[in-house]
Amino acid sequence: MPGALGPSVAQLAAKPWASRCALTGPAPPSVGPASLGWLAGQRERGDRILGVELADEAVRLAGLAPAPPPAVTVLGHEQHGIPPEALDLLDECVEIPMVGPGSSLNTAVACSVARHKLAGRL
Repeated sequence: MPGALGPSVAQLAAKPWASRCALTGPAPPSVGPASLGWLAGQRERGDRILGVELADEAVRLAGLAPAPPPAVTVLGHEQHGIPPEALDLLDECVEIPMVGPGSSLNTAVACSVARHKLAGRL
């Protein structure tokens, strides 16, 4: 039943267009087995698994191709990033370029930017 602020998470998750963001952390540098199992299951289902991470193999945001759902966006801790055991489950990493002294974006902002690019809206 929708609450005062709108539909429940379960109602949104049932929609085919609903995006799923898996947040790794906040306990760096490891992810629990349940999180890794869920991520592996999504990959086996055929979901595209995208990490937002500063990594050697990361593509720049401008080079990220739009993707139809389903896709899972994995975000790491602002200081420690995505743990290595979760990196192994990613199909692709994307890096969001920044100007200035900052080295990371708020995770909600990073997820929003990456998801808009995946949807072909950037």
